[in-house]
Formats: sequence, C-alpha cells, structure tokens
Amino acid sequence: LWHIGADGDPATRASAEGFPEVVVEHVCIGHGSPGDVWWEGWYRSPDQHRSALSQSWSVIGYGYDGRVGTQLFSRATPTPR
Repeated sequence: LWHIGADGDPATRASAEGFPEVVVEHVCIGHGSPGDVWWEGWYRSPDQHRSALSQSWSVIGYGYDGRVGTQLFSRATPTPR
C-alpha cells in the first residue's frame, strides 16, 4: 500500500487544494462498501481509530472508489485560490 501516486504524496495533494498544514492520510483497500471501509478498515483498527478521533483535526476529507477508501485529516483551514 502506497500513499504516493502520480499526483504526489498526501501533503502535495492537500497543498494543491489549499491546505498548507500537516495532513494525515488513511487508506483502506478490499472492503465491499463505504460502510465496510469505515467499520472494518478504520473504526476497528486501533491506530486508525485513535488518529481519526484526535482533537488535532478540524477538517476531514473522505473518498471511496471501487474497493478503496481514503480519509484525509488536517488542522488547517483552506486558503482561497
């Protein structure tokens, strides 16, 4: 599992969308629905769950495509483009 793609790493992608602060990315592969990704992939994973509940984050982004789910967390406010 890689967090780096053709469009860069999580920080590069977030920066391109106006998030200048630190970003944490969670990726989950192989579950049949967005609900399964949340429950089986992130909620039941102690490290992912703890990270998601951190009070450090004020912004979350979520995406699901096929059998891949991605969460991004930041404490930043987007800057206007």
